[in-house]
Amino acid sequence: MSRNPVIILVISVLCGCGGLSNPYSGEEGLIVLHERISQDPKGFDPVRASDVLSNRIISQICEKLFQYAYLERPYKLEPCLADGMYEVSEDKLTYTIRIKKGVRYADNPCFTETGGKGRELVAQDFIYSWKRLADAKNDPEGYWIFQGYIKGLDEFHEASQEAEPTDYSKEIEGFQALDKYTIQIKLVKPYPRLPYVLAMNYTCPVPREAVEYYGEEFLNNPVGTGPFLLSRWEHWHRIVLDRNPNFRDEFYPSKGEPGDEEKGLLNDAGKKLPLADRVVYTIIKQSQPAWLYFLSGYVDMSGIPKDSWNTAMATLLKLSPEMEKRNVTLWRSRDYSVGYTSFNMNDPVIGLKYPEVAEREIDRKREKAA
Repeated sequence: MSRNPVIILVISVLCGCGGLSNPYSGEEGLIVLHERISQDPKGFDPVRASDVLSNRIISQICEKLFQYAYLERPYKLEPCLADGMYEVSEDKLTYTIRIKKGVRYADNPCFTETGGKGRELVAQDFIYSWKRLADAKNDPEGYWIFQGYIKGLDEFHEASQEAEPTDYSKEIEGFQALDKYTIQIKLVKPYPRLPYVLAMNYTCPVPREAVEYYGEEFLNNPVGTGPFLLSRWEHWHRIVLDRNPNFRDEFYPSKGEPGDEEKGLLNDAGKKLPLADRVVYTIIKQSQPAWLYFLSGYVDMSGIPKDSWNTAMATLLKLSPEMEKRNVTLWRSRDYSVGYTSFNMNDPVIGLKYPEVAEREIDRKREKAA
């Protein structure tokens, strides 16, 4: 694992509320956050949320049972859609979780029975969504988080690989909605990671109405309970998220670690979330054009391309006078990453150090050629 310093420059005043003029800001008076992303996301279906970029945006639209306390270290879970923390049986095989009442999905045309008004989130939404994660026909990329642990789910997964439509009415012993607001999970063996798995985007609840209404296009039309909803997606150009009027009461944390107050990270303590009215992601593939967009005020945050380092920084820790005049703030943090190198030991060249492996591979190729 490596710990690399990340340096980000931030324009201190967000465009749309007195900052630099931005043609993408939309209505005057809105608090608009402009960010740059380097490529088009592959989609916003939680069951396929395996890449960083899709996860980043899905997390603004959909929610999980649990989340991580934003400023507290070491990392710890706290309730998100759950109404309090989980209860676990003495044998560690049964988890009972209650969900918050009154949480509503964002308004969307898929809710035909209510004229497009988002309905209340219920426990059955989690059961349906977790079945989708186990349905092989959805090409799920996160089934591994449940595989081998949930009673009856592996059998459901195997059955979903048949040609017939997957039967979502089939009950799974390991996933039960005890009532409208209570979920019970039964395991085949202890799974201490389960609470952390339930903080992953793979487990976000989605309404069945949306999946059936949009069909294959659900990937491009996410519906969730989160702070934002997808307003526009102009592929390979920009993505616009707007504040979800139905978002429940959630507030910026008032507790952090030592030094957070001095850094200004608690200045918004207690304020209702989200703090922005709109988030605009502009897709700019190369870092140098992205830097020019930042300098022109079209995006609010940017890393520093290596060719622009001397222009942006006076020293390793201090901005250049030019950047300070632009009302730019320097933000430094550490980025944690894990890297690995894999080798194909079945390859006869690499595998020569392991004669038995190389011999099997050579024999296999001979048989195939014959």
